[in-house]
Amino acid sequence: IQSCSVKATEINHLHPHSRIMLLQRAKEKVDTIANHKATVDRRPKASKRASRSELRHANASAVRVHDCINENDRRERVKEIDRLINDGQQRLLELRCEKDALQQRPNPLYNYTTTTTLETSNKMSNTTRKFNFPHPEIVEEYLHHLFEYRRLVKLNHTKLWRRDQSCGDCDDEDDSFTDDERDLRVGDARTRHSARENGEYKGGNWFLRRASLGSKIGEAIETAAYRAVCTAVMGVLARTISSIHGTNIMTHADVRLLKELNQARASRHERGQSSDGVSRKVDSAAGLESENFMQRDAVVETLISHCQISAPLLKLFPLAWQRALLANIITLITAIMSDFADGIQFHILGYQLSFSFKPITQEDMMRYVGAAGHGAHLTSGFEAAVQATAKDVSASFTFLDKWHERALGSLMVRAQIATLIARIVLFLADDVLSGANMNLWSRQAGGPRMVAGLEYRSSLNTVT
Repeated sequence: IQSCSVKATEINHLHPHSRIMLLQRAKEKVDTIANHKATVDRRPKASKRASRSELRHANASAVRVHDCINENDRRERVKEIDRLINDGQQRLLELRCEKDALQQRPNPLYNYTTTTTLETSNKMSNTTRKFNFPHPEIVEEYLHHLFEYRRLVKLNHTKLWRRDQSCGDCDDEDDSFTDDERDLRVGDARTRHSARENGEYKGGNWFLRRASLGSKIGEAIETAAYRAVCTAVMGVLARTISSIHGTNIMTHADVRLLKELNQARASRHERGQSSDGVSRKVDSAAGLESENFMQRDAVVETLISHCQISAPLLKLFPLAWQRALLANIITLITAIMSDFADGIQFHILGYQLSFSFKPITQEDMMRYVGAAGHGAHLTSGFEAAVQATAKDVSASFTFLDKWHERALGSLMVRAQIATLIARIVLFLADDVLSGANMNLWSRQAGGPRMVAGLEYRSSLNTVT
C-alpha cells in the first residue's frame, strides 16, 4: 500500500473499484517479495560457499594490491634515501676538500686543483681533488717484483692454446702422444666437431688457434688484466688509509697524513746485491706457499663458473687458458693484500697492532666447521641484483662508445663485461661477509657473535 503512495487512512474514501485495484497491486508486490525470499532460501549451500569464497578472494586480491602499492612506496622511499645519502656523502667530500684547502694541509694521495671565478665583483674559488694513487710506475715496479721473485708466473699462451688439458683433445699434432693415442684422437674428430657445433667444445676458437692470434690476444689481455687489477686493488686499499686524513679529534685537533720519502726504494739495489740469494729464496718460498693455498682450486672453479655465465664470449678462449689466467689474478690480489697487511702497524699502549693476511689452513677449516652457526648467506634475489647492477655499471662505461664500435657489437661486449663485474663483486662481497667471524668477547664474557651477509633488493614487476 505504501509502494502505491497511498496512505492507509485514505483507502476507505476511494471508489470501490479503485480500492479493489489498489489491493490487488499491493498483493502482487507482497507475493513478489515473498517469492524472492523463498528463492534465496532455497539456493544450494555450495553456491553460498562459492559466493563467500569469491568474496574472500576479492578481498584478498584487494589486500595484495594494497600491500604491493605500499611495498612500491617503501621501495621508492628507500631509493630516495639512498640518493640523499649519496648526495650527503658527495657534499661531505666537497667540504673535506674545502677544509684541506683552507688549512693548507692537502691529502698526499690526492691532486688538488683550484679555480677562481668572478661573480658580481667577488672572487669565488673552487677547489677539487682527484685520487692519484697508485702511480703507473709503482704498478709496473710491483709487478716486476712479483715476476722477479716468482711470486707470480706469466702464462705460456702457446702451450695453453695448443692443447687444452681440461678436455684432453686438440687438432694440433703433439710429439708426446703415442701412435695409438694419436689414432684414438683422430677417431674422435667427429665427436669433437659435433661438440664444437653444439657450443660444448672447450678448446677455444678454431680460427684464433690456427692463426696464432689467440696467443697474441691472450698476452695482451694478461698484461692489461694484471695492470688493471693491481691498480684497482691498490687504490681501494690506499683509500682506507687516506680516509683518516682530516678526521677531527675533540674539536681542537685534526688527523693529518704526510708522505715520507721511501729510503728503502733508493737503497733497494744496494741491499739486493748484498743479500740477493737470501731474499730471493725467502720471497720465492713465500710466493709458492701463497700460490698453492688449500682452497685455490675451489675458488678458481667457483669464480670461473660465474665468469662463463656472465660472459659467453669467453668461450672463444680455451678453458685451460681461462683457468690459468683467473688463478694468476687471484694470486695477484692475495699478494697485494698480504703485502699491504704486512706494511700496516699501530703502536697502542706498548702493544703493536698488526694485520695478517694468510691462507686458510686445514685447522682453520675444522674450527670453522665445528663452530656454532655460520655466516648469513642471503642469496634470495641474487640474479635480479646482478642484472640491475650490471645495467648501472654498463651505463657508466665510457669505452667502446663510438658509432662504428656500436655497429660492430660493442654494446654486447659492454653488457657482458658489466654483468661479469657485477656478478663477481656481489659474489665476493657476500662470500667475505658470510665468512666473517666477529665475536664481541663471546668466549670471555658471553658476548654476541655477529654474522653478516648481502641482502638483495628484489622488485615486483607483476601483481598476482
